[in-house]
Amino acid sequence: MGRQQRSAATVSPPCTLRVGCVAALAATVTVCAAAVAAPLGLFDLHPSSLGTAAALAVVSPGATAAVLNCAAVPQEPGLHVEATAGSRLGTDVLLAFSGTLAGRGPGTLLWAVTGGSTYLKATAGGAAPLGSRGSVGGAFAYDSDPLHGGGSFSLGLHVSGRVLELGMCVRRLGASLLGDGGPVAFDVAALLTATPRFALGFAAQMDKTSREVAFGAQASIWSALLRWGMSLDTGGSITGAGIGLGLTPLGVPVNVALGLVGTSLAPCASISSSLASAPWW
Repeated sequence: MGRQQRSAATVSPPCTLRVGCVAALAATVTVCAAAVAAPLGLFDLHPSSLGTAAALAVVSPGATAAVLNCAAVPQEPGLHVEATAGSRLGTDVLLAFSGTLAGRGPGTLLWAVTGGSTYLKATAGGAAPLGSRGSVGGAFAYDSDPLHGGGSFSLGLHVSGRVLELGMCVRRLGASLLGDGGPVAFDVAALLTATPRFALGFAAQMDKTSREVAFGAQASIWSALLRWGMSLDTGGSITGAGIGLGLTPLGVPVNVALGLVGTSLAPCASISSSLASAPWW
């Protein structure tokens, strides 16, 4: 009889405990999957975006126009290329190669190839003048990410005045039809050149799940370009902060940035370098 009682006392834990363990394990797997399922892209990690918390991302991206704002292309004709490396420290690693090509006539071709640990994204498009101070552009991107890859379109507008520069971009258009599960995002930004060596930036980013505003600035100090910025959501919580530095050693522009991205304020770093050549054709 005592042997039977000891046997009953050593039976496995109740079913509710097993269910609780399974639920906790499933929740942990879900959280981990969410952490790696949404890698940061060039829009987040490019030094001009990371260093200003996206305050200047869509105003003057230059050679990265295909991703940041397909209308804000370099003013000078020719070939402009840029290489970027960035990382959300400890998780994502980003490598990107982008560029623009324009002859002496109207029209500019855009492209970008971006790669991460789980995906490869290709973007191609074009931009055309709009009046004497503006431009419009469009691009198509395809992302091979197995979790939320697919195709989508983007449209952009850029207007440059003497002291005020405006940029607008709508990203991930048609994503629900072409497989990209991300929501349509709308970005608008303004850059006010207060003096030849100092400018203030303001930006707003909206999609169906979030609303953010960003404030930033850039200043020329001797031969360096210093950038900084911060972004907030509608509740006043900080969603990003960064600082960046642009240098031109040996005549080659190099930009570096450090920042915090997302509601978790994940630490990130990036570096880019660009080259340009006049039209030879």
